[in-house]
Amino acid sequence: VAIIGVVLADQADALAPGLARLAAATLLFTLASAGVGYALALGFRCEAGVRISLAIAFCDRNLGVAMMLAVAALDRLDFVGLSAAFFVMQALLLLPALLLARRRHAALR
Repeated sequence: VAIIGVVLADQADALAPGLARLAAATLLFTLASAGVGYALALGFRCEAGVRISLAIAFCDRNLGVAMMLAVAALDRLDFVGLSAAFFVMQALLLLPALLLARRRHAALR
């Protein structure tokens, strides 16, 4: 968490102008990735807990792969700040969804 804070503080000037677009892209990416993961689990007739887990895993995994390719293969260190901001925004979207899913799952027991 401290590393994310340091990266965001270091890249704040570069990230600020595009923050609204980043927020919109984060929302669209998160919803699309979660939808694909959920649909895949639904197609395999997985139980509700597995469907939620797969939806969340699809969001996080794709971000890590994209950042690794940008930094390692393309030598684009500026993507680290973008990825850190994306991660924070995505966490703010996924945490309430996760808490809601846990509450619903507990109510079904």
